[in-house]
Amino acid sequence: MIHPIFITMAKNPGLFLEHASAYADLASAEVDTLAGGLKHRTVLSVATGLLALLGLGLAGAAGLLAAALPLAAMPQPWLLWAIPLCPLLLSAALALRLRQLKSHAAFGTLRQQVAQDIATLKILDEE
Repeated sequence: MIHPIFITMAKNPGLFLEHASAYADLASAEVDTLAGGLKHRTVLSVATGLLALLGLGLAGAAGLLAAALPLAAMPQPWLLWAIPLCPLLLSAALALRLRQLKSHAAFGTLRQQVAQDIATLKILDEE
């Protein structure tokens, strides 16, 4: 015995093509969403790393200056720790923001749609 869905597909192939097209559109939208989130995370990660590297480099240079020059001869010695602290604080803030970002389940909407379609087919099969 042939399943009723195959009979419907044979009678109206346009319905199947329309449904497949809707699945393709849904998958495309999910990929776009995932790509946008991945791009956002990548930019935040790179910026965090670069700011941390800059802060550490400036801290190293400040350490060398503090070791080579007497602090009494410097007009504003507090700048030796203040300047490297700025990129390090920005890096820490970006790292916290990166940790707070929620990752979305890949293709969650598509999975829900497939589950709904399977449930519909099971209901039709019982009739």
